[in-house]
Amino acid sequence: MPISIVVNSSSNSANDSSCIQLEKAIMTAKSLPSEVESKNLICALCQAGGTNNAQGNLSVSWVDSSTTPSTTIKLTLKEVKEVIKTNKLNITLRQYARGRSQECHDVGELYDIPGDLYKKLQHMFGPISRTDSYWCSSFQMDCDGCPSNIRELLVRHYNSIFRKP
Repeated sequence: MPISIVVNSSSNSANDSSCIQLEKAIMTAKSLPSEVESKNLICALCQAGGTNNAQGNLSVSWVDSSTTPSTTIKLTLKEVKEVIKTNKLNITLRQYARGRSQECHDVGELYDIPGDLYKKLQHMFGPISRTDSYWCSSFQMDCDGCPSNIRELLVRHYNSIFRKP
């Protein structure tokens, strides 16, 4: 008789399907032209500290200056949480950020949004290049693309908070 083992664990990283569901829901809620803008706004929010619960009033804006007058669409952290709840999505913003960690880095680099821990890590450990600054978010610790020197600083920062001697 064949034996099967099923491991049920809560993932700390969202799968692609869950990320797409959130992107589509935000696109609809904010009347964005495509999922690309939705993904960019959500990633920008994560880069700026949206995965940190203390950032209650955080917002980002999408601006289309090719229209007259220009079009601006603002996305707040509160709105993202409401969309997740209203649409009964099985995802948190931190899980989204981990699932889209490379994309969050890329959006940060494209729009010059350093990770939310950039200044803190510099204060704790010394200078960090602007190129590396886009990796300085706690959700980047497990991203394959994150440089080892930044990953080490993120782990040291994490341990300084959660591992008391």
